[in-house]
Amino acid sequence: MKIRNRDFSSALWKQYHSGRMPVIPDIKFRSPGEGDLLQGRSPVQLAKIMVEAGAQVISVVTEKEHFGGSLPILEEIVRAVSRPVLRKDFINSRQQLRETAHMGAKAVLLIASMLQKEQLYELIEYAHILGLEPLVETHNEEEISLVTELDLSMLGINNRNIIGMETDGGNVKTTEELAGWAKSGTLLISESGIASPRDVKRAAQAGAHAVLISQVPPLVASTVVTGGSVQKILAIAQALQPDIVQLHYQETLEEVEGLAEEFSHWGIKTIKALRIDEDGSCAFEIRDPAAAARALAQTKVAALLVDSYTPALAGGTGIRVDLEAFTRIQGETDLPVILAGGLNPTNVSKIIKKTRPYAVDVLTGVEGKPGHKSPGQVFHFMQRVNALNAGLNIELKGE
Repeated sequence: MKIRNRDFSSALWKQYHSGRMPVIPDIKFRSPGEGDLLQGRSPVQLAKIMVEAGAQVISVVTEKEHFGGSLPILEEIVRAVSRPVLRKDFINSRQQLRETAHMGAKAVLLIASMLQKEQLYELIEYAHILGLEPLVETHNEEEISLVTELDLSMLGINNRNIIGMETDGGNVKTTEELAGWAKSGTLLISESGIASPRDVKRAAQAGAHAVLISQVPPLVASTVVTGGSVQKILAIAQALQPDIVQLHYQETLEEVEGLAEEFSHWGIKTIKALRIDEDGSCAFEIRDPAAAARALAQTKVAALLVDSYTPALAGGTGIRVDLEAFTRIQGETDLPVILAGGLNPTNVSKIIKKTRPYAVDVLTGVEGKPGHKSPGQVFHFMQRVNALNAGLNIELKGE
């Protein structure tokens, strides 16, 4: 069967050949593994933001029972964005394919693990007849071998197991193990389990031509930044029940390990701040930033925050963090690494392009006067960050 429509894959190939790794943002309401992902945000507005940030295509999950999607949302997003849209659902019938085409989607996900070989082949052929470009999703060698004889334009490797509703905590290692089985000339997409620019690079090095990011960073309902004795920190967390506790003082490695372990049982995530002094050393019992990151990665800490340090101030120093130390920390751990220290609307774009942080933290850099945020500076700061959306502009060349 001749592939009649390649709008979706062509958009991705064009970005790939320009020297950038295409990122496919996945609009999903919720996940059995991560819970509520949108937390009240409009999926249509989110899709528009992703396009403004550089997304060449959009993926929309329409499965309702487990992921909270719907066909009307798919249709709204198709109408709202001038990009090819992929429908993701548990597709197993011609009727669902007709619905997909009617809603205006350009591509459709077909999951090999949920279909018999004959059924998969039939749906691939019918998708082509309707002008839909199929993305066949696989998770192991056997599933890839099912479709190697077909002339597919796209093949997906799901790093997580969809049979278990993606609750298995899979990561890009699956792509690394399976990419070599993909047919040459087929656009290979690494799906899910990708949490950082480093994961994207690993997928690219394994042979992926694009990545699908299926977890939109959630809004943080509450974060407590604290320090002091273990008893004090536990008491604060128990009283407030925040989503995240950021440890930003002189906690020892043993204390961090114990707190992160305890908080994990409470459903609270832990961020540990590594404060870097003017000599490039950590204000931590492990002075070397890279060694500190490696040690903390062995605990249940969920992320690291790298900030500048001066003995006179616990935080909010306004001093530019040592970027060399920051990149060393990034290179030593798969944990998300957040950048803080000396950021402001003037320099944030340049620093994000240079360091590719998971997120940025700003305090004094958007103040009009000490202790008072300037709405104008906050707006300009966020405008620059959103415009960059570093995760959507990860360069392949020269890295």
